[in-house]
Parts: sequence; C-alpha cells; structure tokens
Amino acid sequence: MSIRTSLGAAALAAWTISGVLGHATVAAADDDSVAQAPAANAATPPPPPASAEATIADEFAASGESVAEPSGTASSDTAKRDSYLQHVRRGDAAYLARDFEGAARIFAAAIKAEPRKAIGHYRLGETLRALQKYDEALEAFGNAVRFASTLELKARAVFSLADTYERAGRLPRARDEWTTYLQVAEEHASALSAKQPGVTAEDAVYPAAAQERLKQVNAAIERVEQYAEVKRRIEKREAELDAKTRAKDAKKSAEKKAPKTDM
Repeated sequence: MSIRTSLGAAALAAWTISGVLGHATVAAADDDSVAQAPAANAATPPPPPASAEATIADEFAASGESVAEPSGTASSDTAKRDSYLQHVRRGDAAYLARDFEGAARIFAAAIKAEPRKAIGHYRLGETLRALQKYDEALEAFGNAVRFASTLELKARAVFSLADTYERAGRLPRARDEWTTYLQVAEEHASALSAKQPGVTAEDAVYPAAAQERLKQVNAAIERVEQYAEVKRRIEKREAELDAKTRAKDAKKSAEKKAPKTDM
C-alpha cells in the first residue's frame, strides 16, 4: 500500500486546521495583547487537510530522502527515520481518538527522533492548541516554520502560528503573522510562476483567507484602541469630578471647623 494513502479519509478530515472558524472571544494574555479576539468570518475557509503520510513523504523528498520501506540494511539514520514515522502515525491515531495528551507525548517522541523535521513540530502544535496550551503551541509552530522544507509546509505552519496568536488574544502578534503568511503566499506564487520543482497550484496556500483574517484582526485592534481611548477619557473625567467633589467637601469641612466670631 502506498505511503500516501495508508491513513485514509478519516485522517484527512481530522487534520484540518481545526477550529479556525467561529472561535470564541478570548481574554488578553500579556503585554502585547489586546482585550478581545475577533470572531472569524464563516465565509473564510481554512486550508484543506493533508494526509499525514503524504506530507511526511513530501518533507523527506524535499531533503532528498525517501520514506520507502528499508531495504534490509539498517543504519542509525534509517532507525531514526522509522522511529519518527512510527511516532507520527501513532500520534495521528491518538489525535483522531481525541487523546490529545497522549498525542502530545507521542509527537514529542517523534521530535526527539528527528528534531529537524517540521511535521513533528507542526503536529505537536496542532495538538497543544487543541489543549488550549497556546504558549507551547506557539513554540511548536515556530519550530515548524523554522524547519519547514517546502513552501506549502511553511505556509501551513505560519497559518497555524497566526491563528494561535489570534486565539490567545494576542492580536498585534496575530497581525504580524498574517502579514508573514501573505509574504509566504507571494513567495509561493513566484515559485509557481517559475515552475519550481515541488510547487503546484494544488498546494494549501490561501492568501485570500489570510487577507480576510488580517482584515478582521485589524478591525478588532482598532475597536479595542477606540474603546481604550473612550475609557481613558471617562476615567479622566471621573477623576476630575472626584477631585472637585473632594475639594468641595474639604471646603465645607473647613468651614464647619472654623471658629465663629461675634459681630
């Protein structure tokens, strides 16, 4: 059976960039956060899923390696590759069973076997995001971007990085990553025009989706900034009124305490 077809349709469905649409408003997380994340537009499609096996095959092919069954001659590289593949497959199965904690442990083992292969980091990021462990997911997606050996895989990782910042309520950083995604999409379009090997029109690169998300993020940031300005003015006015009230009260108190003099 081909390595590109062994997971089947269930794995394809499960490995969509889950939850990209309709995620809830989230609270700000740190200093570069803003108060709320925008609701995603249901008309904006996430990138379509990719078979784990097919993506792994592409990743190895980009490095001049093969994921074919070993010919019988064992080597440390072959052992690491086989361990990596086995762990990714097991991790995918655990994810499909919604055992996210177990999947995270298995993908971490895959990364230990092949720390410079992006798929392990990418899968770990997806799993950690499902667990709402956003900081850890961001680190994993960042590593996936760093080690991505194809433009399509890089685009997927940057998309997930931007989406995770958005979910975490860190909209300025989400804006930066959506902008980066558009740059990767332009790079992909140029490579496609140049007929670069391994780059096809079927690759999961969707600049229109990123443009829509970027538009929504910018609108949310603008709303938050406007709200912050209104809040600042209200607080200033309240402080001024409070100061006037205190001054008036102090004057009345002083008048009561002042000794009365006979005329």
